Amino acid sequence: MGDLNERLSATVEEAEHDLLGKRESELIEARDPLSRGETHLTTDHGIEFLPPDEFTYHELRNGRTKYKPARGHRPDAGVLDNIGLYDRQGLILNPKIKPTVLKVTNSSGADASDHHPVLRTFEARTPELTPQDQLIHAIAHELNHRHLAMRGYPSSAKTGILQLEERLDQLDISLPSHSRKTIKEAYQDHLLSFESMIKFNRIFRQPTADHTITKEALKNILTHEYRKMQGQSDRHFGRQTQTIKDLHKLASSAELGEQVFACDVEILLELRDERSSTLRRTGSPKAGLELFRQRHKARDNHTKTENTITCLGEAMGM
Repeated sequence: MGDLNERLSATVEEAEHDLLGKRESELIEARDPLSRGETHLTTDHGIEFLPPDEFTYHELRNGRTKYKPARGHRPDAGVLDNIGLYDRQGLILNPKIKPTVLKVTNSSGADASDHHPVLRTFEARTPELTPQDQLIHAIAHELNHRHLAMRGYPSSAKTGILQLEERLDQLDISLPSHSRKTIKEAYQDHLLSFESMIKFNRIFRQPTADHTITKEALKNILTHEYRKMQGQSDRHFGRQTQTIKDLHKLASSAELGEQVFACDVEILLELRDERSSTLRRTGSPKAGLELFRQRHKARDNHTKTENTITCLGEAMGM
């Protein structure tokens, strides 16, 4: 997509060497190399383009179409900007919807650029991926994202990527418990983002529609219900506990969809229980996973965080 630099093909019959006043849609249909499949993008890579009904670029000189002798006397006009689709798996449901050329102007009403952007809309179905496929794709996406983010940095700054690669190499769909432990450790060592930890955990837990809650409902529990919650205060110097902070992240993340799954909450509670394991041996604080799963009732001798966990478990039908 973008400026692909493919002008209309030249013709020896070009009469007045001027395209003004001619039907652009007909010129595009007859002479646009991209939508006619005449470039290497289609012949070598299978990327297909459709013709819009008007030019995205038209360079004029003295009120007439400019021509490019260095490009075989091609007119300096055509669909230089377009969006191609590559659909080897047949996932696009309506690939024949024509692209639309957008007019973008500045505050003075003049064109913002000599190129006009193109909008191409389509629907795609989600491919059926096995958990192993999902894991392979997730690992590739995570590492590719990290490499792109670190582009231009010296090699010495990329040790975190190498450490992350070593951790992700240990993930095995047939060893979910070991793999989940690995992703939690990678998150705690700041090698994985919060969202990436949740996404990898979903692959190993394969959540269903049972025991879910909307992000809006979760936000309500963490704000309005939390304020009314009875129990011992567990705020320190006016700050929320790490567990409540993590649940707020879960409720506000734009990357994780609109549904929160039970396994999302459980991995955060596992981290809480691991942080609190020494204290819990003396009887407090209460194990978060137990409070979440066993339908306990809120109690005054529990902390507000513990009672919030209980309230969340009830709301998700655990």
